[in-house]
Amino acid sequence: MSNRNGVCLLSRGEDGACQLWTVELHAGTPPEIPLTARLRAESSDRHHSGKNAWSMTHVNDGQDLLVQTGGADGQIISRRFDVSRGSMASSATFSTPFKDITGSSMSLKHYLFLHSGACLAATDRGDLFRLTASHDKLNWISLIPNPGSGGLVLCSAESLQLVLVAYQRGGLSALLTNNDSLVPVECDLEGAISWMRLASPHATELPSSTVCVVASLANRKTVILWVSIKDGSVQVSQTSLKTPETFTVTSCCYDSSSQVLALGSRAGALAIYRHVTSESETSGEPSSLRHAHGTDSVASVTILREDAQPSRETIHVLTTGRDGIYAIHRVNWPQSADTQEATVTAVHRSALPFGPNIEGAFFTSGQESSHVTEPDLILYGFRSTSFVVWNETQQSEVLSVECGGPHRSWAFRDCSKFRDGGGKSFVWTKARTLNWHSSQGSNHELIQKGGQGREIKAVARSPVSYDRLKQEHRAQVLIATGAEDTNIQLFAIPRTAKATCRPRPSGESVPDTSAFRAVSTLKRHNTGIQHLQFSPSGRYIFSSAGCEEFFAWKVTFDVPGIETGVVLWDMMPTREEDSDARIMSFDLQCSNSEDENASEEYTIVMAYSNGKAKVVRYTPGSSRSNEMFETLREISYGSFCVMQAFFLSPSFIPASTFGSDELRVGALSAGTNGILNLSLLNPRSPSNRSTVSPDTALESPMEVHKVHQSSVLAMDMIRLSPTTYLVATGGDDNALGLTLLTALPSSTIAPALETNTERQAPSYHFRTLLIPAAHAAALTTLKATNLRRTQTGYSVVVVTVGNDQRVNVWDVHVDSGRDGEPVIPHVGQDELFEAVQVRLVGAGWTAVADVSDLDIIEDEPGTMENDVGHGEKGGAERGWSILVVGVGMELLRVVAR
Repeated sequence: MSNRNGVCLLSRGEDGACQLWTVELHAGTPPEIPLTARLRAESSDRHHSGKNAWSMTHVNDGQDLLVQTGGADGQIISRRFDVSRGSMASSATFSTPFKDITGSSMSLKHYLFLHSGACLAATDRGDLFRLTASHDKLNWISLIPNPGSGGLVLCSAESLQLVLVAYQRGGLSALLTNNDSLVPVECDLEGAISWMRLASPHATELPSSTVCVVASLANRKTVILWVSIKDGSVQVSQTSLKTPETFTVTSCCYDSSSQVLALGSRAGALAIYRHVTSESETSGEPSSLRHAHGTDSVASVTILREDAQPSRETIHVLTTGRDGIYAIHRVNWPQSADTQEATVTAVHRSALPFGPNIEGAFFTSGQESSHVTEPDLILYGFRSTSFVVWNETQQSEVLSVECGGPHRSWAFRDCSKFRDGGGKSFVWTKARTLNWHSSQGSNHELIQKGGQGREIKAVARSPVSYDRLKQEHRAQVLIATGAEDTNIQLFAIPRTAKATCRPRPSGESVPDTSAFRAVSTLKRHNTGIQHLQFSPSGRYIFSSAGCEEFFAWKVTFDVPGIETGVVLWDMMPTREEDSDARIMSFDLQCSNSEDENASEEYTIVMAYSNGKAKVVRYTPGSSRSNEMFETLREISYGSFCVMQAFFLSPSFIPASTFGSDELRVGALSAGTNGILNLSLLNPRSPSNRSTVSPDTALESPMEVHKVHQSSVLAMDMIRLSPTTYLVATGGDDNALGLTLLTALPSSTIAPALETNTERQAPSYHFRTLLIPAAHAAALTTLKATNLRRTQTGYSVVVVTVGNDQRVNVWDVHVDSGRDGEPVIPHVGQDELFEAVQVRLVGAGWTAVADVSDLDIIEDEPGTMENDVGHGEKGGAERGWSILVVGVGMELLRVVAR
């Protein structure tokens, strides 16, 4: 492609960016001078998450260039370039040297937008200019031609159609924006204003008669200026603020409905004031939260509006900081009148893909939101030398402008916040030049939504219902996915999938990509995610990854603006800082999960890639980063990688194993050697019952059972009776293994752990049925679900997926005796085939490659044969909604044969 400046090049790469370049060719005048070329970057965008924009195509209509890219995140993005200008078709950038505007060597230092097409600019001498952008050029007029009061501090109050102008040498004026007239304002202040910011929200349905402005004085005091217009004149009253010592205000927000004022400081602290009104002469003592953003400055504060009826005792505050984090804090005031001190707790903290300077946040007015009517959360700041606007709700970059970095004068305005009908405007200083970037509408179009940027390794489903959106007519489920891009993504998906896989489909089903609605993104892991699991109460998410990373995340529902808040609550400490062992999977047991007010305690068994397993006790604290992890036991299996680990119920372990009063812990694990390992763990010392060291040479009873030829890639288990488990395993030998694990009656065995005596006969019984060609390739993931009691025994559904991209649903029936216990013979392998019957009851195909995990979202009601008696036909159709993840993710429905 060519334009007036040379040849245009398009590139896309592993950074997920699409870039437009211009190559200028210059031929030497004498023929012997070689040809020279100059390559210049014209435009760049990063709309794909993670790495790799794998594919690209373009159409040139002679004027604009329409470019589509597809990335590893599954998204298809379309954008339009103006080839003649070498930029986005919907944007324009103007540049003007300072000397052309000021007529001198003075630089423009302070910018303030009046609307998307007009901006105020001031110099250190006190010159004030009004700049306007129209018809591809900048225009300006001087508003204060003969300054003499030093530098200016500007603050816009749009609802009153004025701008407050404070002078460095003292004094306050108001610039009326309708006629550009400057009028003095009577205000008795103790000193000159050094910093001033509007605290009342910008976006409001009706003009407010009084606005709140927070100002810092030269004597380090802070006051509130209540600005109003009465009888055509500007009136200002003030309230003195009691700020904590060394508290330098950098951001503010005031909510008139709750009469709450929130301030952010340069040192990362947050101060909350209650019962603040224009009639107050002095504020009360604030409730403070130190290190809300570490020791970095709090760049912006926003008090969130409650969807339901606002509570006088609870508010939520959104903050952004220069630590690369945005957070939402819940402020609770006690109902008791004895104290006014509030508790401030973080309910959501998230790192963004740009930063560390996150300068502001706002919610769209609804016109530029996603297909859901909820507003989108927009954040803006700097990444390296670029100014970035980011849509956190849609996980998409809205705008990126090369400006040189954050250390300069700049201003930004977005019409989706102010509802003034304009676009996005960004003005900045660079090399003694004023630069103005204007963008109308979105600079890209989302053709197909995607997910995570790299291969998804784990998925988990929340046990609690998730119906947070009244506009959604379908029941919702909250899921968490973890990928190789180190991120954890929360999605809300419907319980029932639209796409249906039948035994003999009439045509290919189309994936319902709109079913996945992004809720939140968690960024803290340094390596790829290996396993995810929700706690039984749904209040915590546990995640594991490489380098022995094990994190506990606290989940809070009904957070305004984002629905669900997540905070990294604790990180398990590692014994070796340079360890590269991966925690492949884990299982947990919880106490007090039914009582919401009781503190939960978790016992966790972890499978390590270095051939070990650990049993850890975790007790969440009342505050964040309170590491309460206790290692109970460590087991070394050998040199193979332990892939899976599950707990056995304490009641499954015979009391004679450790004694009736001992804590009984049993774990079943499997790894790359194809063997099931049953370990009986006594985490307490026989003598004093105190916790033993992980290195204590205390042998644990262990039994092994060979199932697969090599690696056990997937495992799940379900308890059939008090003495029997059904263990389903999948291996890279393409086989599905169904193992019945039975605890023998304690009356027939001696204690398994005795001193000075030989080990007695095993107290557990394994019997395996192996289906050698369950898939055409390695069976990589499976789930067992829906235990049902039939007239002749037990029925379990097992869903398997392999590298052949086939989804199989198996019905496993285990016969039982008159006492209800499964029939498991002790001798004769042939008898097992009579006691266990397996049928393939459903099958389908998935478009997801390299499937690594699955979850059963809905087991739809219907009647199977085993529900009415084995061998008798039922009447109703039955289906399963299955979520499959790997290189992408798909929600599909498999119907029974």
